[in-house]
Amino acid sequence: MTNAEVVVCGAGMAGAAAAYHLAVRHRLRNVVIVDEREPLTLTSDKGTQGYRNWFDGPDDTMARFVGRSVGIMEELAEESGNAFLLSRTGYAFVTAEPSMRERIRTQAERLATFGAGAVREHPGPVPYQANSGDDWRGIPDGADLLFDPALVHEHFAFVNDAAIAVSHVRRAGWMDAIRLGRWLLDEACRNGARPASTRRRRRRRRRRARAGRVSRPERAPCRRRSQPAPSAPRSSSSSAVPSNCWHSGVSAATAPGLRVPPRPARPSTTT
Repeated sequence: MTNAEVVVCGAGMAGAAAAYHLAVRHRLRNVVIVDEREPLTLTSDKGTQGYRNWFDGPDDTMARFVGRSVGIMEELAEESGNAFLLSRTGYAFVTAEPSMRERIRTQAERLATFGAGAVREHPGPVPYQANSGDDWRGIPDGADLLFDPALVHEHFAFVNDAAIAVSHVRRAGWMDAIRLGRWLLDEACRNGARPASTRRRRRRRRRRARAGRVSRPERAPCRRRSQPAPSAPRSSSSSAVPSNCWHSGVSAATAPGLRVPPRPARPSTTT
């Protein structure tokens, strides 16, 4: 019987982050990751993969929470050499309604008190600083409020001609979340974490059931396409990139006898 100090159930983004922080930042040496699927293939590879610290609310809870999360992502980008292509191009909230200007200003001022960053109005004493690339470093935080239609169309030429104001949220952008998840899993494995495949355990239970030694009904195995590990990282526009540690011969054999309680069988229903 192999004991694990921590078993991380699931190798999606949350599981990858948990394994990374336990193995790398907290130096736990007996972390096992269990998933019946390929990593990052259930919901982690679906979404816009954008991020922002601009979350309004009745108090500062969400603004502080996402601000800390963005700070951790920036640390990981530095640590990994930006392996997951973190950018900070921002979010642009555009309006053609004159009445929305005051609402944009009020929201920005409220979020500034929540710690989301300073508010700068344009035209104003500080010139607007446009993005010069994808690098997240050196970009101001907070929001730039462009209230002059000429400025709006000078810097956001792609918006509708009727646009009169833009709230350009600066601590926001895009990343390749699949590359991030892969890097987190690989770093966790390099620091002692190990994956334990459940496929071997399922096959053993099926063999025992066929021999009449187990009465528990077996769940049908998940169907999934095999995904060979690519030789180079792929962008997130393609299917999920498996982690190297999942495809380097490390499987349940590295954690023999590790017992994770099986899922209970679904109760039968009658009509």
